[in-house]
Amino acid sequence: MIETGGFVSIEDLDQRAKVILDVKCPASGEAERNHWPNLARLRADLDEVKFVIADRADWDFACKVIEEYQLESRSRSVLISPAWEQIDLPLLANWVSESGMKVRLQLQLHKYVWGADVHGV
Repeated sequence: MIETGGFVSIEDLDQRAKVILDVKCPASGEAERNHWPNLARLRADLDEVKFVIADRADWDFACKVIEEYQLESRSRSVLISPAWEQIDLPLLANWVSESGMKVRLQLQLHKYVWGADVHGV
């Protein structure tokens, strides 16, 4: 399993590896670094896509990307994660529920377990 920020091509990855591709949203300050051709390389039976959402603009961006690249059918799962202490969880849960999209709300569990400042876990 390889989780990647998606800045570098996944083209040459070992095909046995499951990919979790993190598409950077605008609030991250890294959205312009996304390597968009990666989305065409996703395998519907294996790979996942993740969006970390900090605000409504991020949610709208994620919805647009999910629709434009048909990620609900082109990936095994589309994961929506709230940015740590930046968005109200019930609000984001409502957006997900009301969207009708086949996406999963996923908390960044490592931050709850080890804290927001711990890296590499």
